[in-house]
Amino acid sequence: MNAEQIRQSLIVKYKKSVAILTLYNILHNIRHVIADYIKQKYRELQIGGPPEKNKTVALDESLFIHDIDNSQVWIVGAKETDSNRLRLDVIKERNGANLKIFVTNHIAPGTKIVTDGWLGYSFLDDDDISVWEHEIHHHGGGDFGFGSNSTSHIENCWANLKYQIKSIYNKIPKANFIFFLREAEFRLFVSKKNNEKKLEYFKKMLKYVYEVNNFNFFTEEELLNFNNYDY
Repeated sequence: MNAEQIRQSLIVKYKKSVAILTLYNILHNIRHVIADYIKQKYRELQIGGPPEKNKTVALDESLFIHDIDNSQVWIVGAKETDSNRLRLDVIKERNGANLKIFVTNHIAPGTKIVTDGWLGYSFLDDDDISVWEHEIHHHGGGDFGFGSNSTSHIENCWANLKYQIKSIYNKIPKANFIFFLREAEFRLFVSKKNNEKKLEYFKKMLKYVYEVNNFNFFTEEELLNFNNYDY
């Protein structure tokens, strides 16, 4: 829901309007909190693992294009093929050096990494520096892998991400794109969990917000008895 939709909902429900700039600021701050939560809590562990854990991670990049000014943003993503654990980042340039930084930061040593045949992944085959196992599938020859050893695990995320992000991204400054990316990443992470698990993650996020910002919340009893809303 965007700021204008929220403003209209408030008008319908409470017969009062709120300045659109105020709502923009609130939503911006909320996304800062979500991005910070993911950075500090959810993303603190690398995905994948040593060979004995038999973990495979699919790695790929995708180009996001802003419909208004045609500016471009490269996203690199990695996903465990047997789970919903996902890592996404913005890179300034699509090259092997930036991919190496991403992989080093987010994928545990010993992990099998499956990719297409792009030469930017060649550092994964360098016996002097690589601590990962590399499996290549040349898409040009119709090889996309199979089962858990398929690049489709991460490639299938791009359409979902663009659906979540693009309609909003085209209406916000490019500098704020990373916050929408983090939010979408978290949504994908919890999307296949049941409602109980989703509630558990939501409670963790609220607890983190409370601890970091020292907010004062109403108790459940106070909320149930609270009927004097001052707008």
